[in-house]
Amino acid sequence: MSTPQNTIAIVYDYDQTLSPSYMQDEVVFPAFGINGENFWRRCTEMVRENGYDNELAYMKVLLDTLGMDRPTNDDLKKLGSKLNFYKGLPEMFEEFRDGLLNTEHIAHGITVEHYIISSGMKVLIDGSRLAPFVRATFGCEFAEDNEGRITFPKRVISHTQKTQFLFRINKGLLDIHRGLQPGRSGARRFQEMLSAFYPRRSR
Repeated sequence: MSTPQNTIAIVYDYDQTLSPSYMQDEVVFPAFGINGENFWRRCTEMVRENGYDNELAYMKVLLDTLGMDRPTNDDLKKLGSKLNFYKGLPEMFEEFRDGLLNTEHIAHGITVEHYIISSGMKVLIDGSRLAPFVRATFGCEFAEDNEGRITFPKRVISHTQKTQFLFRINKGLLDIHRGLQPGRSGARRFQEMLSAFYPRRSR
């Protein structure tokens, strides 16, 4: 007997989807006195002249710019509380939670889950006001050195790699340390996944 397909997953990008601005511009650059225009120019140069992926470029430039003043992931998570969103957020998630499903939906066991897949910094979203409403967030991450300071890209999610995480959600494999298992039946189907991804402007 097949597993009931009663979970609806709504999947969002972050920058310019949930927020009108880029998270680095909004909270990271002001906190560390970084000139955003110069920062993104350096990233563009690394992509064009050295063949870097966009996401690796911004993570490397951030580490290089911070130098000895590199923060911890906990420091970055606290900055996430300063993130702002489009008008109506996070109130929309509260309305979804309290009024999206009617009694008939609930009687049939239908549930709605929210996910974020971003090429931005996961730790900032984890510290934001959106976090309590999201089942899981996938984004770029930094490893830490022995002193707890960010030191190297730990996980990078490019625009094309976002599809991998749609498959993870579809299969219920939310633990990033678990490999994808071909052929495993999913708890969710793509017909029941709504994705909110919009093109990002080039830097």
